[in-house]
Amino acid sequence: MPQASRTAPPRRPKVDRWEQFFRLSMLAAYGLVIFISIIATNWRLGLPVRSLVAMGLLGALILLRPSDAIMAMKRLSGFCLIALYLSVLGFVLSLFSGGDIGAALLATVQISGQAVVQTLLAAIVAECCGARPTLKIFVILIGVTSLVAVLQFIGVGVAWNVRDALSGVQGDVVEGRFSEALDGGEVRSIGLSYSKTILAGQICLAFAAYLLMRLQVVKRLRSIRIDMSLTHLGYGLLVLAFVAIAGGNRSPLLGGAVVLVLFLLRTRPRLFVLAMVLCFPVILVANSILAELQSATDSRILQTGDNSSLGRLTLIKYGVMLFVDNPFGYGATFEPRDYALQYLGYFWGDPTKSYIYRYPLHNYVMSVANIYGVLALPVLFKVIGIFRKNVLIYITFAAYITHILFHNSGPFYQNEIFFWFVVGVVPKLKSEWRSAFGALQVKAAAPA
Repeated sequence: MPQASRTAPPRRPKVDRWEQFFRLSMLAAYGLVIFISIIATNWRLGLPVRSLVAMGLLGALILLRPSDAIMAMKRLSGFCLIALYLSVLGFVLSLFSGGDIGAALLATVQISGQAVVQTLLAAIVAECCGARPTLKIFVILIGVTSLVAVLQFIGVGVAWNVRDALSGVQGDVVEGRFSEALDGGEVRSIGLSYSKTILAGQICLAFAAYLLMRLQVVKRLRSIRIDMSLTHLGYGLLVLAFVAIAGGNRSPLLGGAVVLVLFLLRTRPRLFVLAMVLCFPVILVANSILAELQSATDSRILQTGDNSSLGRLTLIKYGVMLFVDNPFGYGATFEPRDYALQYLGYFWGDPTKSYIYRYPLHNYVMSVANIYGVLALPVLFKVIGIFRKNVLIYITFAAYITHILFHNSGPFYQNEIFFWFVVGVVPKLKSEWRSAFGALQVKAAAPA
């Protein structure tokens, strides 16, 4: 009896082991840059060690992978023009505001130079190794400091000892146990990160990177679009909330809620309406529920009328006054506390008036508006245009955007390191989506 013929399975293409080894080595080196940035934020050997390592790896990749470097630079050409424009603007405005030329140059390099180096590094690694592996490295390493923060929260002494050891290497004081900062002085977990607020920014960016990894080009009914399962979004929100509670940070919780609302509005509007109807009774009694929980737990997370919250309103008012008095901006060396005594009389009777000379503005929009002034409006219009074309991508950053509205960090501002590791991967990720979209279109057009 004749046997049915079997079609041999297609052979897998041979894997270039050297290429695979090179990519793994590249991801490991890139991970080292991120890890040093986490655990040794303030470690300097003249320049920050994290910047030296990043520049070294960037130079090596440009030499070893010039074609990938050129492609990454092409994808980032618009970003580089924005960085150049803001660099010149911040430097010139600092000089007009009476700043020292050396301090203005240093501030410009720290803000814009760091942004260009880290964004370009992330983009080249993504070109060589793929967008998702590059994002995965970032998520894993932020996961390490998040895990340590959770262990600190539940009282594991070894977790604090590890952070103490890192403080000795960096030469910094462990910030977060009993702090005089605006956002409170109670015991708060910081993981391996430099501070509790930097940890909050890191987990918001890791959340964004996780969501970007989970977004896929899919076919829904008769349309092809970018989407993500609600299960993956739910997992991400749970982890974000857990780490935020461990660190006593409110902004990631608010940011996670913003992401959920925007994502449902964009992709599942009917489900959003149903959820609002079902949650409406809870919203009506939310204030009473929060009050009861606050009295029972005494948690900072549930407080909305503490000095941290009230003080931020004072700082926003102060920031608006500074901007109205000089709408063209103060430049890259802007320090709001330098002007505090001139405005103290306007806050007479305000119980938090001392905040204007004790703290920065704690609001990204106010800070950037006072640094670059109205001459930064072309950049704002450009960003809005990019946002309108890529709404779903930038919804993933909504938690981070919410966070920086209450803190002293953000793109082209001080203390921002980790944002560029994520945003630098986005152009390559969009390219991969376009390829997947084209493949699905071809498949859909093929005869059955």
